[in-house]
Amino acid sequence: MNTVLQLPIKPPLIVGITGLSASGKTTLAREVRTLLKKLFPQVRVAIVGGDNFYKDLSHLQPEERKKTDFDSPDAVDHESMRRALLTARETGSTTTPVYSFLTQSVEPEKVVTVGPVDIVIVESFCLFFDEAVRNLLDIRVFLIVPENTCKERRVYRDISERGHTLQRVEEQWKEQVLPNYYEHYLGTMQYANLVLNGGGLNPDNPPHILRFILEHLQYRGNVRFTS
Repeated sequence: MNTVLQLPIKPPLIVGITGLSASGKTTLAREVRTLLKKLFPQVRVAIVGGDNFYKDLSHLQPEERKKTDFDSPDAVDHESMRRALLTARETGSTTTPVYSFLTQSVEPEKVVTVGPVDIVIVESFCLFFDEAVRNLLDIRVFLIVPENTCKERRVYRDISERGHTLQRVEEQWKEQVLPNYYEHYLGTMQYANLVLNGGGLNPDNPPHILRFILEHLQYRGNVRFTS
């Protein structure tokens, strides 16, 4: 059976992936993009990282910035994320801020241009928290990954990429990551179309999401299957 995709996809399909910090959201988004491009070389797929939507803390002294709970929903500019996704839906293109974890601030006069696109894959630890953002997602994926696995990944990432100490990462995990996850985010699993185990390292997950995307696009009239 052959799969025929009618392009462009208007409005663009928006796929959202969320889960515990370091659950493999970015890895999974990239794997799904790779599969889509392999099957349909002409399709335009963009990944939007939720980390770029942290609130700007440049008005605070460096020591005050370090006290911020970056796993709290209050640390994220949900309205900026909503505007970016809405613009993508309405125009096929959008822009996002550029956030620096080294300075804990938005880099002035820098933006990431996204588009034109047919499919947007957005990933964030708090993606389903805000109703206005959640309602812009055509497909919602929630990842279930063991806490120890996520913790190991976060330790490696925050030390190697964000300049944190092991003690700092351990404190954040215990005092911020897990409390926020259980209080604010785990319950948003109820809004997911797909709940997947293993995150980006489970080889079954990218094809599973791909099938769901194709079924959704078939319903919208952009995909048909021929023998």
